[in-house]
Amino acid sequence: MRSLTRAFVALVFGVLLALEAILYAGLVNAHAQRPVGSDLLSFHGSALQVRMGQTPYWPVPSKVPEGHPCHKHSQAQLDLISTLPEQRDLKLELLCRPANLNPPFFSVLLAPLTVLDIASFHRLWAWLSVISSLIAVWLVLRELGFVDRGARRRAFETWLITSAAMYLWFPSWANFLFGQVSFILMLPLVLFWRAMRQGRDTQAGLYLGLLMGIKLFFGLFLVSLLLARRWRVLATALACLLLTVLIGLYPVGMQAYRDYMAGLGQMDWAASNLNGSWQAYVSRFLGGSRNVPMWDAPTVARWLTWGGQLVLGCALLVTIGRASLVRAADGDAGLPCSARRMTHTDVVFALTMPAMLLMSPLAWVYYYSWLILPAALIWRWGNTHPRKVTIRLLLLLLWAMVAAPRAFLGAWQVNEPLTWLLDWGFYTYALLGLFMLAVWLGPRAQNVVLARAP
Repeated sequence: MRSLTRAFVALVFGVLLALEAILYAGLVNAHAQRPVGSDLLSFHGSALQVRMGQTPYWPVPSKVPEGHPCHKHSQAQLDLISTLPEQRDLKLELLCRPANLNPPFFSVLLAPLTVLDIASFHRLWAWLSVISSLIAVWLVLRELGFVDRGARRRAFETWLITSAAMYLWFPSWANFLFGQVSFILMLPLVLFWRAMRQGRDTQAGLYLGLLMGIKLFFGLFLVSLLLARRWRVLATALACLLLTVLIGLYPVGMQAYRDYMAGLGQMDWAASNLNGSWQAYVSRFLGGSRNVPMWDAPTVARWLTWGGQLVLGCALLVTIGRASLVRAADGDAGLPCSARRMTHTDVVFALTMPAMLLMSPLAWVYYYSWLILPAALIWRWGNTHPRKVTIRLLLLLLWAMVAAPRAFLGAWQVNEPLTWLLDWGFYTYALLGLFMLAVWLGPRAQNVVLARAP
């Protein structure tokens, strides 16, 4: 009876996965025919400029002077706004988009793909995203023991159900809706975690260096690795990061990095609704972004942002430091090295991943797809706690907070404190909740697992 029930559930999720495939294929095809709705237009444009020996960056539209074609009062900008998306001039559309805030290495990496037209580029990107995400889900399930290599049918059903559930989640849809890099980076992120668990430190460092070269907020792992005393991972990651920086000099030398830093400094859309960072949450109420705050006090907002990041950082340091001490003590007791390494690695990842998004200025909802890894770890830790049901209900609540589809709204479009508190704020609450669960359960689960080790 149980096998029939499981087969029925797998069939239902298989149908859901097929329907999802149709919906996602329609979205990708729409973007390929009308690329103005996707960030991939910016990625392709930046990479094309690199290929032409130019800087991959352009001015932030809200900061351009009068007379610039992207100024809000210019005739070119008025014509652009009044034109249907499929009829817009792509060159002007690209020039008037928000600046590309990825490091120069990312654009250099994509430069060879600009031999493709924008439609083919979109479709290739979508296929790479799907392949990367599905492999990543399988690796997480296998590494954590959710699938059994000997029971192939059951393993396939578990993978199918998990993949379908992940693609039903709004952050997954947002990755394709905005043409983002999250699903492509999911595979190197999972490989980084897996390599650390298995003691392949040099390989883990290479993956982390690559991730930092594309998204700077992965740099928080350097602090965690320092506390965890994973010296080889740390050294290899720094060496790989340096290599990505040198590669980023390729198009125009240091000018690319000067333009990149200028773009970061001019970023004024942090308080948009799909950003769950702590800075975004604070700036909606106290200013510093393009909205009308409750109290226009950007200096107070900065101090409160730094204060919150300091609290998060201290909680991260203390918890990982405690876990490292437990690991050292257990090493003296002669417990298996693999058990100590794996449990300690899990604590590092479950804490660092939500913390890095909270502490970053930009924690867009499409990055939340990466949180399936710390969520899977916390779900598994629930087995070691007497309140297992409560823990899993809390996880499902956090999942539901960001599950509802929402259209992107700029920071300047809604100035309602109640909306910031009870709608947009859910993205921040979900990250805080996941981080606090990891702080609460991580060290305890580590002790229980090590106590059970043979």
